[in-house]
Amino acid sequence: MSRPPPLPIDLVKDTAFSEYSGSATALTGGLVNHVWRLASARSPARTVVVKYAAPELASAPGVAFSVERMRFEARALALFGGAPPAAPAEFAALARLGEQLPRTDGVRLPRLLHYEPREPFVVLEDLGALPSLHAWAREPGAPSLCPVAAQVGRWLARLHGFGRTHLAELRAHFTNTPARALLADDLGAQLCGRLAQHTSVSSRPELVARVREFDGRSKRAPQTLVFGDLWSGAVLCDPASPQIALLDLEFADIASIHADVAHFAAHLLLIHFVCATADNPNVDPCPRSVAAFLDAYRATMRAEFPRAFAELVCAQTVALCTVFLGIDVARDVLSGFWCRCAAKPEDGEPLTCACADVLLELAAAYICECPDSLFNRLLN
Repeated sequence: MSRPPPLPIDLVKDTAFSEYSGSATALTGGLVNHVWRLASARSPARTVVVKYAAPELASAPGVAFSVERMRFEARALALFGGAPPAAPAEFAALARLGEQLPRTDGVRLPRLLHYEPREPFVVLEDLGALPSLHAWAREPGAPSLCPVAAQVGRWLARLHGFGRTHLAELRAHFTNTPARALLADDLGAQLCGRLAQHTSVSSRPELVARVREFDGRSKRAPQTLVFGDLWSGAVLCDPASPQIALLDLEFADIASIHADVAHFAAHLLLIHFVCATADNPNVDPCPRSVAAFLDAYRATMRAEFPRAFAELVCAQTVALCTVFLGIDVARDVLSGFWCRCAAKPEDGEPLTCACADVLLELAAAYICECPDSLFNRLLN
């Protein structure tokens, strides 16, 4: 039986952030860790965010996930924003290396303020109560997602180009075995089992075979540093400015670009599916937000990291992106997400409505490497 997480005020009481004991508010949106906003007892307007890693998923207490994931997030934040005082020596080395990573205007990540491996938890800069792209994009009257999608594309291209250029130095810090174990289980037993049972695709055993072989295929592709879980909930949007923020780096890893490019493109595609209720992704053109993301990614890496672009963006990785988008869509549909009608199932149960039929048709086509993949535009 899982234990409740420690109180966040108890976590920080013996640190330089002990003054943040005025109030604690649990934050929602993430699925992996326990997260709170803590206010200073002396000045309540001053806040920090505390993130604690239990030995299992916060949203699914029966699913184990090594607490070492917090070390990977702390390493990534040190790389992107500098090391806090008294951090391990490797964090300072990562911060120096990260000075060579080109910045992207309008994109922020929270600063790492404190890392405690024994608990384990981090204290982060509080970027404010901003809506996630996941929520903001579905609000009535939300503006076009194209500017945000392009910003993410430019930032991601620089991350991947930098990661490829410095791969030898980064590999020792970001070979994320805990994340790989969780994702392999997710892609393996759970998804394959549901694909074999769902009436829309149960007659197509080749889909299960392709999912099972995907992990081996992806390991043979050119590698770089990846964000690891770049979904619409990891992007915060500021409605009052063009600024965005990126969160949650516990899946940072050395992998093929599909892990980020296909994952984020899938979420943009699915947001469009939910919001544009008359569209069918099997016959309608690539959504403009997806095109803006892919075009900005391609143009930025080709211009700023031409050698990395030639190595990372090739027919092999386009094929991986294609298959992974199909896997992503299938996994979400078979977990009950992205219904745009009134037939939403119980939490965690597969969709069985017309939405499932449309999206699983798309997923099957991509898992089988459809020739008209939207990722072909990466090679244009």
